[in-house]
Amino acid sequence: MAGVWRGLINELTKIVPETLSLRGSALPFGIAADLLRHEGSRIFIAPSEESAAGVLGTVECLLGEDSPLQAFPCLTDDPYGPLAPHPAVVAERASSLTKILHSKRMSLVVSPQAFLWKVPKPGTWRALHVLLEEDREYSLRDLKMTLWAMGYRREDLVEGPGEYSVRGSLLDILPPELDIGLRVEFFGETIEEVRYFDPTTQRSLSRMDGSFLVGPLSEVTRSDEALSWLKAKLAESGEFGEMRLDGLARSGNYLTLQVEARAAADFCPLTEYFADPKIYSLSGGGAALFEPLRKKLGEEFLSSGRPGFLSPEKLFPSEEEIEKRIESLPQSAVPFPVERPSLVPLRPIESLRYLDGKVKEGYRVILDFSSEGSLERFRDFAAGENIGPVFGGSERGEYPAGLYFARGGSAESLIFPTIRWITVSERDILGRERIQAPAPSKGRELFFEGLRDLRIGDHIVHTEHGVGRYSGIETIKRGEKSEDFLLIVYSGGDRLLLPMNRIDMIQKYKGPEGFVPETDKLGTQSFRKKKERARKSVKEIAGELIKIYAKRRSAEGVPALADSPLQREFENLFPYDLTADQAKALLEVKADMESATPMDRIVCGDVGFGKTEVAMRAAFKAVSSGRQVALLCPTTVLALQHYENFVERFSLFPSRVEMLSRFVPLKQRREIVRDLGAGLVDVIVGTHRLLSKDVEITKLGLLIVDEEQRFGVMHKERIKQFKADIDVLTLTATPIPRTLQMGLSRILDMSLIETPPKDRLAIDTIFTPYDEALVASAIRKELSRQGQVFYLHNRVETIEERVKRLRELVPEARFIVAHGQIEEKELEKRMIAFYRHEADVLVTTTIIENGVDIPRANTLIVENAHMFGLCQLYQIRGRIGRSNVPAYAYLLIPRKSEISGDAVERLRTLEEFTELGSGFRIAAIDLELRGAGNFLGAEQSGHIEAVGFELYIGMLEEAVSELKGEPPQRLFRCEIQLTRNMLIPTSYIENDDHRLNAYREISLASAPADIDRVSRELRDRYGELPEETSALLKAASLRIRAEKMLIEKILEGADSVTVVFNESSAVDPERLLAFLSSKRGAVVRPDHSVSIPKEKGAKAELLIEELFSTLEYNGKKEV
Repeated sequence: MAGVWRGLINELTKIVPETLSLRGSALPFGIAADLLRHEGSRIFIAPSEESAAGVLGTVECLLGEDSPLQAFPCLTDDPYGPLAPHPAVVAERASSLTKILHSKRMSLVVSPQAFLWKVPKPGTWRALHVLLEEDREYSLRDLKMTLWAMGYRREDLVEGPGEYSVRGSLLDILPPELDIGLRVEFFGETIEEVRYFDPTTQRSLSRMDGSFLVGPLSEVTRSDEALSWLKAKLAESGEFGEMRLDGLARSGNYLTLQVEARAAADFCPLTEYFADPKIYSLSGGGAALFEPLRKKLGEEFLSSGRPGFLSPEKLFPSEEEIEKRIESLPQSAVPFPVERPSLVPLRPIESLRYLDGKVKEGYRVILDFSSEGSLERFRDFAAGENIGPVFGGSERGEYPAGLYFARGGSAESLIFPTIRWITVSERDILGRERIQAPAPSKGRELFFEGLRDLRIGDHIVHTEHGVGRYSGIETIKRGEKSEDFLLIVYSGGDRLLLPMNRIDMIQKYKGPEGFVPETDKLGTQSFRKKKERARKSVKEIAGELIKIYAKRRSAEGVPALADSPLQREFENLFPYDLTADQAKALLEVKADMESATPMDRIVCGDVGFGKTEVAMRAAFKAVSSGRQVALLCPTTVLALQHYENFVERFSLFPSRVEMLSRFVPLKQRREIVRDLGAGLVDVIVGTHRLLSKDVEITKLGLLIVDEEQRFGVMHKERIKQFKADIDVLTLTATPIPRTLQMGLSRILDMSLIETPPKDRLAIDTIFTPYDEALVASAIRKELSRQGQVFYLHNRVETIEERVKRLRELVPEARFIVAHGQIEEKELEKRMIAFYRHEADVLVTTTIIENGVDIPRANTLIVENAHMFGLCQLYQIRGRIGRSNVPAYAYLLIPRKSEISGDAVERLRTLEEFTELGSGFRIAAIDLELRGAGNFLGAEQSGHIEAVGFELYIGMLEEAVSELKGEPPQRLFRCEIQLTRNMLIPTSYIENDDHRLNAYREISLASAPADIDRVSRELRDRYGELPEETSALLKAASLRIRAEKMLIEKILEGADSVTVVFNESSAVDPERLLAFLSSKRGAVVRPDHSVSIPKEKGAKAELLIEELFSTLEYNGKKEV
């Protein structure tokens, strides 16, 4: 609907001589008209970052894809503080600068702080770009140097933004602007093809049309000249420079590098990127706008003790370069009237009738919605109330009076009486803030990753020989043949060389946290006995797990009704479209609910990823089917938030939503309990109070458990036993290990939501020793943007002392304390006070781990972070970063030499998984680190120690399948030995990790399609297959075909090929004899083997192919 907006803006340009004279909420409309009217560049200086974002959103809504306006964020508002700018802001500025440099027409809307920061000179910036397109010539050596200077990291495999890899003639790169990577194939020094690839699977997707410009990752690049200047200055600054020089030497970076490098001569004012731009202050006053800002910078510089080369005069442009060029917005001789429409939020029928009256007066009304669902809902309202007419647009540019529905979600509600246009925002009808549409889903490997990060010295488990140490890959040459073997060293120095075609028999050892297993002795029965003991115990625990859920699986539930028109109306009220993951989860939930078997499903997704919406739709479906719904929450605060959300969503429908908690007066609670028993309450939200004996929910059809990790199994089982025929939906971001394993063991069903909302930023996680200046700066930074802070001090005995010191550090902040030893009513009172922004900093213990959703809180400070479990740290960090506001997590730790290796591993993992949607993966790794024995009991822990986690879980899944009556999966393996070289040479795949995984993929292949897939992926990732790798894949393909015919061995000799059949092999004897009779000298032996002569120099593969093509397999003996 960009056309209807363009119609409004065009009429503004015709009627209003100077559109920038519009004020208030109408100013973005005036800016849009000005941008259409004038070709030159503009820079609009908004009062703040928030107002700049608001102006940009409205202008983009009005002009659509044609908008030349762009934001340019502020690097940091604390240039002399100890904190680093947020990585997302650094990347956004770099990307924006590239767009400005290469755009023919570009205008900006910025805050004063953003406008003041220097940027790299245009010539310097232009030189650090790479244009990827077919037939362009680059030296790979020079390209690697350029990418390094641009800030890209070289990795073996590209899995995240800012990484690149080179393998032979292939270059992989993942620019931050893309969700998928670019794979560049060279022929010599010429780009032959550019295609997209998925960083998760490493598979190519499609050929790229056109070109892609790769720019630097930050404005501070690895320019030798600039870094040399900075190092010289730091060396002159004594103690101040020592730490920074150490950081540059170790990692090429330090916290405040992005700020301090701008004092170099290579940086200039932002205005140098534009040819004579018009610069306007949207709040009036040119120099006056910057006076308090420059005064503040001067004071902060003096108090910081920074060396002279970092003074404001060095870091920022002068007044002559900036303030003198700013103009005030023009004034209009004749004011142009703009009014507000009289809309009634949350009463859409009344609002539509009001607008219908305006249409009858000749007004054109644009109703602006953020989602197709809301748009369709109100279009149906209008049709049902005979309000209109409703138009879809105009090809001739004519817009008669009527209603026009548009999607954008950013316009203000205004009346332009002179030109008879009205704009209506979604929030002025629905009473809520606009919500951004979601981003595309990004999949990810979920749990076991085979030989992930296997290092020499790591323990591995051989399914037959037990626990040994991985000692690398050995290439052994026998005559003309070379073959790779995996070397495992056992107790006493015994060595096992495992052929790569049997690498499926090993797993990386994972056991309880801190446990170091003993290696087994080769040639003994000790490991077999350990396996038998573990298998016996596993059968017992599998039986217990099955019993827990057997009653539910065998119960006859009451199926929910299929979706009704009312259900679709309810779902259309959701203010943005479902992500692919949400839609899939919802389909699975609905299918479960419509089944006669009671649902028992986990929905796992990070905070803010849309689990609650899935639950709401499930709840409405249950209510529409005549059943009651109970939502169980771990805290009263979370229960209150859910209650308010459910009341809002259900308010337009004939449903009753109530809450049971201490927030509800006693008399009202008794009435709710009574009405629940009478079936008069449709949805009940509450805490453990719902589990009380006096609470009877007579028509309970759906139980929703939120923040599942906070509830013990006994709590949930109590309700399940109370009503065995109900549907149970569990919501969690990091499922507890026991439930996670049940999901993986197919006792529970699991849905994953891994798609972050659009513009959601990953949390900047900073590991640093405790530093009071850093803590104070972090708190002040959050307060400056009207935000809130969680400060986690997990010792009740000293928490008041910590608060006292924090008040001395930041006296202007309002502090409140919360911990588990405070009386419960008082604790709830304090949490609600923080929720209502009556305090700035919550100093607390791990009670904030779950059940706290404070939208304004976007800074977290955790003392002694190394003392927490990985899931716990992830869950705590999930309290922040729930919007598109940059969020910071400061994890304060001692020096690494003072903490355990396992704690270092936990912190490294948390740092690695800053990507949104990592909760499920975090839970899996935490399970490996902490040990599954914690949830299965001490006896099971002993068995896991003995056989390793993956082998134990495999046994558990086998036992569960057996108890569920599923046929066992027997594995038949053919041994194939040919005289040709069959290996993956290091010249093809250098990294041993990746080579091992490639071997494992080939070894695990069980169908020809698997071999084809591995072949394609190897070609795609590493280039054309070497001859010996092609032979390896060919042998694997023959092995698969042989296994279908129950052939045990294929052995190539000097002049013959021996084929050994299993006694149960079902090949056609007549066809076999016919084939052998055609081969002179063929021999049939009593041990079910045949020897087939081979001509000198002939390839054995061709002879085997001929045999397989002749034989007929009848399919009756397939395993």
